[in-house]
Parts: sequence; C-alpha cells; structure tokens
Amino acid sequence: MFGPMGAAMFATVSLKAGFVTAGGVMPAQAGLVAFAVREPAGEK
Repeated sequence: MFGPMGAAMFATVSLKAGFVTAGGVMPAQAGLVAFAVREPAGEK
C-alpha cells in the first residue's frame, strides 16, 4: 500500500504498538523507582 492508505495503516499499527509498549514500560519503571527510593531499614 502506498499513499494516504499506507500512512493510515502505519499510524494504526504504530499507535497501538506504542501504547502497548508504554503500558508495559511505565509500570515497570514506577516499580523500579519505588524500589530505588525507599528508606533504608533503620537499626533498632
């Protein structure tokens, strides 16, 4: 496919893939940040 139809097909696939990727990367990054910035265990 060439022209506008090809661009529309590419955008459809690309947007879906981008949202799936972001949906997987962002929670993983949030978990990593939460693990990295926790307070150290205090001595009693």
